[in-house]
Amino acid sequence: MILTSGSIVIKRDHNRKKLTLRYYDLKLFNNLLTEKLLTEKQLYRYYTTIHGKRISYPGFWKKLAKFEEYGLIKSYKYKVGQNGTTLKYFRLRQYGYDLIKNIKVVPKYYENEKLSNIPKTNLDHHFGTKEVILNSLIEFKDPNPILEEPQIIPSRIARVFPAVIPDGVIKLGEATLYIEFDSGSEALNELKGKVLRYLAEADHYTEEERKEGILIALLDNSIPNRKGIEDRTNRIRNITKVISTLPEVLNKNIHIYVLPMFLASKGALSFLEEDKDYTIRRDLCKILDLLKRGNCHNSIEIIEGMDILTSYNKNYNFSPQLINIHEKNQNTIFFTIFQYKEIGNIIDYDKIVQLSDVRCLEPGCTAEFLYVVYEDEETMRMDIKITGALKKVRYITVKTTHDFVERPYIFMRDTKNTVKKVYDQKQWPNLLF
Repeated sequence: MILTSGSIVIKRDHNRKKLTLRYYDLKLFNNLLTEKLLTEKQLYRYYTTIHGKRISYPGFWKKLAKFEEYGLIKSYKYKVGQNGTTLKYFRLRQYGYDLIKNIKVVPKYYENEKLSNIPKTNLDHHFGTKEVILNSLIEFKDPNPILEEPQIIPSRIARVFPAVIPDGVIKLGEATLYIEFDSGSEALNELKGKVLRYLAEADHYTEEERKEGILIALLDNSIPNRKGIEDRTNRIRNITKVISTLPEVLNKNIHIYVLPMFLASKGALSFLEEDKDYTIRRDLCKILDLLKRGNCHNSIEIIEGMDILTSYNKNYNFSPQLINIHEKNQNTIFFTIFQYKEIGNIIDYDKIVQLSDVRCLEPGCTAEFLYVVYEDEETMRMDIKITGALKKVRYITVKTTHDFVERPYIFMRDTKNTVKKVYDQKQWPNLLF
């Protein structure tokens, strides 16, 4: 092995063949070290999307074949379907590990990793978990090209270990996201028990400066797998229902997301996003402004630190994200609630249900309208398909049509799990009847 400027050259003793490794090639070895096993397609996405290198797929095949020829990695095949579909996947070999260790580019926490400890069974579960992690890293990278990148850390050093052994852990600053992957074989009570152990661990640390979340991702056909699962809606509803019955859910400072694999990265991005509270507040104020300009909302003042907020906190351990007074008379204050909804977030949904059921417990104060705000229409429809649509709620999205002020609209319940766009303000629902 010869170190040159920005590269490593490995020569064969018995002939003139040599292999030149660049820094970004070594990063690929690090990905195999942290993730144990990765499919060929997952490695290609790490190389091109995460590490930003341009290469054709055939060119990448040749690169992997060269790495294997020199004993740096090893390939395997995994049959996933009845029609002969086969996945090729790889692991790091000892020579590859020794190489990155000798030049001191091994990621933190993996300095003494045992390469023999690799999954041999339930590969759908393994590759599904790794797909969620990869998609989450890509989702975060796209809108945040210059910010600190999330880090993958071993489950064995997670704060909740050994009470719970997460399938994956992504960390960014003080935010930690625990990933639980569901391939459909685990009993709901087992999953419920695991969530309870997470929540029990949250007892010991509830300060705001540390943020923890659980992402339960369900296997679907966004990657080849042996189960051939199309629609996970019913399973998601059942998991959500079971977890929502836990009284600890609303009392802990921990977010819980339940999503199919193809949407899981959106939940991860939402959780890891820095300054999220500021972003949500800005978006809610944007909606309020659009409604005022569209002459469909009369804004008198935004409530800050009044008895109404105290009443919500006292009775429900949370307060609405934005309250706007739209009418006052001699005896009563009427106000509008604006509440943001993250896709798949169980706590968000429970809060919205409570806000829609109780108008207000403070004498002389009445909540008349509730706007539930989503980022965009696609996210809203996907989420409502799973959680259901509430009758008294006005759904609205941050991304609106260009003519919204001239033709304001909201979405309201159409069927149990769908919503429809409504322009006629007389039809817009309210909380009073």
